[in-house]
Amino acid sequence: MTDQYALTPKQAIEVIKAAGVDDAAKLIRDHAAAGLVRSYAQVQVTINTRGERTCVRGGAVASAAWERMICGGVDSDVWGGGTVRLAGSDLVGGTPALHVTGIAFHADDIERLSNQQRPASRVKAAPKRVAVEQTRVADEDPADVPSPRPTRQRGALDLSALHSGALLLTVKQTEAALAISHTTVYKLINAGKLERPAGETRITAESVRRYAGLID
Repeated sequence: MTDQYALTPKQAIEVIKAAGVDDAAKLIRDHAAAGLVRSYAQVQVTINTRGERTCVRGGAVASAAWERMICGGVDSDVWGGGTVRLAGSDLVGGTPALHVTGIAFHADDIERLSNQQRPASRVKAAPKRVAVEQTRVADEDPADVPSPRPTRQRGALDLSALHSGALLLTVKQTEAALAISHTTVYKLINAGKLERPAGETRITAESVRRYAGLID
């Protein structure tokens, strides 16, 4: 898959944690094992009982491989971005050894999983509060009812961080400035449309301004 649609394990965990999930790694791995989250590897090397190696680059990581990682207790190696080594069987025709390096997750699947974890009760409770408010207002003298305060619509741009003079913005500030989701920020970083200095978790304000069309 292209880097534009891939999230590293660390990025995927950040997206899921933003939905209020404590053990994000476990949730992701279980869904990957169930085939509900697509994952890919930079390199997968299969070694049969005769020592013959087969190398696949950029291929999908099968659900069965995730099951082996979980059962073997080595799935924790995934989140560090290193190589996961699964031992094979010594028996002729047995399960081959498998080395998986550089696992990444499909951004759309991670975003969907994140949305599924957000409490639905928050959405359902809103109409009840509105109904109570309408009943209270109906019983009052219209002259005594204050005008409703204007609220910022969801998805509206919040450029306050850009006007602060800061050279670097957090992911959350970038989301607000561009009115985009957490996952989309990482897609834009991977696509090179937003810039993040080496070793930094923050994004340059200049690249955010450029993407927003505020500068050329």
